[in-house]
Amino acid sequence: MLLCLGPFVVDHLAFPDGSETRAPGGNGLLVACTLARGGVHVSLAGILGDDAGGQLLRRTLADGGVDLCLLETAPGLPTKTCPIRVAPDGTWTGSTPVPFFHPYLSRPFFGVGDGLHVAGANSLLRAAPDALGSTVADARQRGVPVSWGLNRLGDEDLQSLVRSEDLVFCNAAERGAVPIVNGIVSHGAEGVEVIRAGRATRLPAVRVQAVNTVGAGDVLSAVTLAGVRSGDDLLDAARAGIDAAARSVTRRTWLG
Repeated sequence: MLLCLGPFVVDHLAFPDGSETRAPGGNGLLVACTLARGGVHVSLAGILGDDAGGQLLRRTLADGGVDLCLLETAPGLPTKTCPIRVAPDGTWTGSTPVPFFHPYLSRPFFGVGDGLHVAGANSLLRAAPDALGSTVADARQRGVPVSWGLNRLGDEDLQSLVRSEDLVFCNAAERGAVPIVNGIVSHGAEGVEVIRAGRATRLPAVRVQAVNTVGAGDVLSAVTLAGVRSGDDLLDAARAGIDAAARSVTRRTWLG
């Protein structure tokens, strides 16, 4: 089983035609659901509230085939909402103007899984630094592979956690956050860099009419990671990830 850590939210999406919708979101949830759809036994660990938003996220994870054995419910904990405005070309801007702090993790996880993926790593580090650090340390001690999905630029504490053998996923703006020896750097419509042992190979993007690019990077990282776990070369796995990410941006939400 792959242990996945990462944020989960309810996205409030506003589209150019004036329509709006609410959809399950957050790096952790999107990556875990995409991995499960790809046949990976994955468990998303963390804390969900018991409000309507928390119930929506739990149903989404269960319907997506994610193992819920490490997902706790915290009565009274409100679910974070992320307002997102989608532009006509599918790009988006978002913010999280919320008056509360979601811990995401209540404790570290020891002895769990044959791999660890940290999605939305920078957000998770701010929310639960001790739980994240201890979970990563346990994975290192057990010799299981660790991979990371970044979600903002720069964090000195994160640099101390990431090692050269780790697989790192990020976009071009986040590339300077940690040294990348093995990983995937997304350049959006300009394609992807696949970095193996410090050497980069550029792959082109698939040209599509984008409707909403929210979650495309999470789909790219999850499908690529699933391929690597099944024994594919990183380059071949990335090609499958690029195709899946291209399909995902043609829909109003990553769910379809």
